[in-house]
Amino acid sequence: KGLQEGRTQATQSAVQKVLAKRLKLAPDAISSRLASLSAPQLDALLEAALDFESPADFENWLRQRA
Repeated sequence: KGLQEGRTQATQSAVQKVLAKRLKLAPDAISSRLASLSAPQLDALLEAALDFESPADFENWLRQRA
């Protein structure tokens, strides 16, 4: 279980970095949104985030999976 939590935190951190760099979003604004996502959702978001062009893309992705 500890290993899975570590992996989830690492993926969460990677997603934050991609979104902060690509979309210029503040890490603090992102972290609370990511905390509720499961490990598979974070993996999917990490892949999708590479194609995001605006913060609206991130919002739409979250809305579609809520």
